[in-house]
Amino acid sequence: MEQGILESYVNYLIWGPRSVKKIIPLHKAVALEYQRQYPQSTVRHIANGGELTLPGQFFDKKPDIVVKLSDGRYILVSVKFITATIKSNLINYWEQALGECYNMAQYECHYYVVLRYQTPAFSTRYKLKRIDVVDSSILRKFHTLADQVAIDKVKTTLIDISPFLEKEYQRFPTLRDLLETIGYSNLNLFFYQHYLPRYGYIDLNLLRIMNKWIDKQTFLIRQKVPQQRLEEIDKFFTAMKNQLMQQITVRIF
Repeated sequence: MEQGILESYVNYLIWGPRSVKKIIPLHKAVALEYQRQYPQSTVRHIANGGELTLPGQFFDKKPDIVVKLSDGRYILVSVKFITATIKSNLINYWEQALGECYNMAQYECHYYVVLRYQTPAFSTRYKLKRIDVVDSSILRKFHTLADQVAIDKVKTTLIDISPFLEKEYQRFPTLRDLLETIGYSNLNLFFYQHYLPRYGYIDLNLLRIMNKWIDKQTFLIRQKVPQQRLEEIDKFFTAMKNQLMQQITVRIF
């Protein structure tokens, strides 16, 4: 489990909090635990067959992990990795968990949440304001969810991550700032003809915005970007990820 959490955290640093890359390693690790617990079951998740849509009481839902047991029953697992400070968002997380599981109350619902024991909080200028610490009262609030009719099981995993690297890796320029600097029409040209050959590395902020707006394969076809350039990108991020995986330590309490 530590390895899955570590890889998810590294992807969070590189690709940002809203990237699907952040959740895939953790979902795979949690799904593997359920596969071991229910060896005769079929387990579906984003990295294994894709998320399965099931009807809910109010809305259809794609649970993070769906475990189909040998007798035909379903276990739905909602997985949360809370990388940001929790104290300012605790009510939202709690209500979201309750709402998700109540909507799917006709199934057996499990809620799996990974919490950081210490989480840095930064100002808008990315100066460290404080470090929030998860205490027993916060854990109790999550476990009271198991007392609700709609939620059958709650598991909290408390982790310690060191060192903190958000300050170095989570600096997002606004799209307006970027476009005013280089112009949208010159974005692709700037990236491939200026950054890679001149500096030998990729600007993460620029790539995040490109990755958000342009699909990799569509970009390759439309812009006729050499395959060698895409291979350089893959090699760059593989090297960065490997370096961070060795540098960061994840410890489960």
